[in-house]
Amino acid sequence: MFLPDSCDFRFSIPINEPVQYISGNREKSFFIVATDSTLFVYLANPHLLICTYKRDAEETSERGEYRKVYWRHDSSSICVTTSKHCVYIYTIETSEDSDVFNLHDPYNSDYGRISQEFFLKQKRPKISLYLAVVAKLESFSTCVASLKDELFVCLRDGWVHRLSWTGEVLQDLSFNIRNVPFSTDQLHAKSTKLTGLSVYVADIVYCPLIGGLCCVLSDGRAGLFISSSHRFQPQNVAAVWALGLKDAVCCAANHKFRLIYFGCRNGDIAAYHLDDTNGSLVQTYRVSLSIKNSREYLAKLGPVHQIQCISQGYVFAVIWKLREASPFQYQNGSLSNGNLEALEKQASAEASANPPPVVAIFSPFGIQWWCSLEDASDRPAFRDISYNCIEWGPEGFQLWAGSDESVTLTHLVRSIYINQPSAEYHDRVIMVGANKVMLSPQRRLEKLAKAPYCVWNTFRIPYEYISLNWPIRFVGIDEECARIIAVAGNRGFAYYSLKSSKWKLFRNEAQEQALLVTGGVAVFNDFIVVTGCDMENDEENVFIYSCNQQLESSSATKFPVSQRIMMMNLRDDHMLTFDVAATISIFILKQIKNPKNPDIYECQIERCAEIRINEMLPHPTCVISTQLTSLNYHSEASFFCHGMDSLLVNVSGHLLLLSPFNKENAESDDDSHFQLHQPMLIASQVERVWLQPGHRDIPHLNKAVWINSGIRKMKVWLPLFHSGNMSSTSQESAKNFIARRIMLPIELNVYPIAIDEDCLACGVESLPSSTTSKCEELVPILVHNVTRNNEVFIHCLLRQLLKRNLGIYALEIASTCRQLPYFGHILELLLHDVLDEEATSSEPIPDPLLPRVVAFIHEFPEYLQTIVHCARKTELAFWNLLFSVSHHPRELFKMCLKEDQLDTATSCLIILQSMESTVASVQHATRLLEEALNKRRWLIARDIVRFLRSIDGTELDEVPESPLYQKLIPKGNKPLHVLSDSASDDYNLVFNSISDIGTTCWRFVRGLCTKGFGSFCVSFGF
Repeated sequence: MFLPDSCDFRFSIPINEPVQYISGNREKSFFIVATDSTLFVYLANPHLLICTYKRDAEETSERGEYRKVYWRHDSSSICVTTSKHCVYIYTIETSEDSDVFNLHDPYNSDYGRISQEFFLKQKRPKISLYLAVVAKLESFSTCVASLKDELFVCLRDGWVHRLSWTGEVLQDLSFNIRNVPFSTDQLHAKSTKLTGLSVYVADIVYCPLIGGLCCVLSDGRAGLFISSSHRFQPQNVAAVWALGLKDAVCCAANHKFRLIYFGCRNGDIAAYHLDDTNGSLVQTYRVSLSIKNSREYLAKLGPVHQIQCISQGYVFAVIWKLREASPFQYQNGSLSNGNLEALEKQASAEASANPPPVVAIFSPFGIQWWCSLEDASDRPAFRDISYNCIEWGPEGFQLWAGSDESVTLTHLVRSIYINQPSAEYHDRVIMVGANKVMLSPQRRLEKLAKAPYCVWNTFRIPYEYISLNWPIRFVGIDEECARIIAVAGNRGFAYYSLKSSKWKLFRNEAQEQALLVTGGVAVFNDFIVVTGCDMENDEENVFIYSCNQQLESSSATKFPVSQRIMMMNLRDDHMLTFDVAATISIFILKQIKNPKNPDIYECQIERCAEIRINEMLPHPTCVISTQLTSLNYHSEASFFCHGMDSLLVNVSGHLLLLSPFNKENAESDDDSHFQLHQPMLIASQVERVWLQPGHRDIPHLNKAVWINSGIRKMKVWLPLFHSGNMSSTSQESAKNFIARRIMLPIELNVYPIAIDEDCLACGVESLPSSTTSKCEELVPILVHNVTRNNEVFIHCLLRQLLKRNLGIYALEIASTCRQLPYFGHILELLLHDVLDEEATSSEPIPDPLLPRVVAFIHEFPEYLQTIVHCARKTELAFWNLLFSVSHHPRELFKMCLKEDQLDTATSCLIILQSMESTVASVQHATRLLEEALNKRRWLIARDIVRFLRSIDGTELDEVPESPLYQKLIPKGNKPLHVLSDSASDDYNLVFNSISDIGTTCWRFVRGLCTKGFGSFCVSFGF
């Protein structure tokens, strides 16, 4: 999850020209900002302008204005398109050993600096741009795609030329799109060719892991160029249509999740994937921009202007054009004065409500994480301004956006699970910035703060480390989040002790720079586990450092591995690694005492299993996460290692389950003593999967698999077992029960990134606030505040189980959740959601769920409180349905008195007041008052007295108009006054036919005084 944080930066470019394009190289260390006539090269950190290339006015007029910039894969050249028939290719020379832009103190010591952050003394590259090639083409160039050493240059005449980085046009590899056969799939569909002469490629992107070049045509259609040859020879080029897409304007590729995003004319974003069965390009989802507040700005939203996906694939950003103001509508060829004044008012209102530049951040499968229009009515722009281009910074911690006036830089934070699956077991919210780690406080400590969801424990990385290794790439923390936080940047790592509140770094900077962390960092007891490469010796190892010793290479335990590790996952004492050869290795970590010094502990590492999954992967990059757990899914399943029988692998959004089983004729000395079951697909469109810590007293949730599916919301793969069957911890008892599981969808308003210790779904949102702009030509600068928000979800699980007639499991889960402080609220939400849905249904429901829900709630002591509170919080029109499946309110009132739930009886009295006559309400109130006095519940008694004194005597014969009361009246009779046959003399005082009910209450209270409640009456002024 990516969200804006802190304050935006805005810096003006040194020329009065609009920003046309922003492009970063593959490592995102350099950014080129292109205007009409000038190229500016910036460093990613710090944001320094290190090179400028400017053309004169004559050349700009002759060869056209700059439009788009494309980098070569090795950052040695760039290609720049223009508004005319020319394409530029520039050579970039970089010197890494220069000391440019370093600050030095003057000889006058009065201006000396103290803080290390003011000393900009480090090696920075020096860049020079040289014009290499100017290619003159036969038509205007619309877009370019870089294919390693070649360029696909698309022209408006329909040609796609192949151009080398040296400027050579490869005529034998160029083709015209009208000669390419288009079909709906790659197997049996009939192919056709384009007929229109005005159709050309408007946007193109190279998709190597999907298998082609994705293109958007000028008429709104889109497709995928494929070829049986890796060089895309013209005779082998074909195309597959994007089915159902007619209004595309731009495109982008998500290589990790193998998705293609299309921006549409109406502002929607459509995602497509390649069907593995027939090779067709089918739609995965289609979403539109949505905001909670300031929805009036959605009417000004135009077509999508650009989609930019981060190279890691975990997020993509979108910008839109603003819709132009509609011209005045003339009626009968003229405008009256009234219509003219109305149009002038409308134009004035539209001018005063200019939205800020529109940019939004989405998850890979379409969940909107943030939008700049949220709460935008409090910070309107002074005129219509939109972003012309966007680009992601390194690791997604920056978002560059260019407009006609300036460049805006937004800083972002992301959830810890990005690049670090081992952090998915925490019940605390952890966000990572480019130079800081944000940890949510414990639940018990949040109660002490006035605004607990805005409070973060922020740990800023020491400048001595972050200045050389910016930004942070990996973060590891112990499971209790109470001891160690380890961070790793470009090289080396550092860790923070939560007990001593001190950072520890490598003593030798050369050793730090020699360690390249590739798979991540993790914390095991008092040890830090690092997977990376020793650059000095060119060796791939698993490094284990003790937190009780100095950080030195000589003190580290090294376990050599054959391939570079891309990902690691540590849970308890089991470590999982995934390398570039698509091999998953399972290790066991043990903490033992040093035989020579018992006071010192050592860490041993042992490999216990190795699984090769290269046949299941299109590419190792497509692996999102790997988790080792115990699901006990197959009855004949063996173990990868002690207690672990299941391996969850997320491949481009497809969650696969791998389980081993023993060979029938396995020899004792056979190392590969188990085989794998056929991989089972658990879920699709999976962005993230995680497992909860097992220290809670809710066994069903401890064994559940939690899945985030983007626009499909959250899902829970819940085990179905009886709690008694899981009481034994022996392996034999565990094998006696074949665990069954069910996939349950959960509708939440938050994007959950953790389940906290109170079983609440924890999400994060960014709330913007604006600074006042003194210049009316600028948009106010935003300041973002990252806050947490929680949501109850247990009632959703219970509802899904009851809907599937699995009430026995719902009852077991609810019984184990009774210790939660908000358990009563869970039952209320369950009842209210079902009641609201079935009461507002326009069609009859053949199998209503409400009777099952009421019967389920009746199994708990909170039944009366749940029914009464739900009735008070819902509409009167729903009462008939609610009380038809539960007890009548009069019966509920009696049950409350019988079970000594006087607070609930007070709430029930308010319901009876709306359903029955005033006389009956006074009767129930009097009975409740006597019970309250007998039980010495003085606050309740005070409220009942106020209720009785508020009744006017003229209301005694009035009948409420509620629909439920009308159903209770017998046909042909007058409204009934329900009186008790066993009324005492004191009740007769109340129900005496007098005109002043206040006098009645006075007589009743005098009767109470004679019964020994004199002090109570005096306290209320009688």
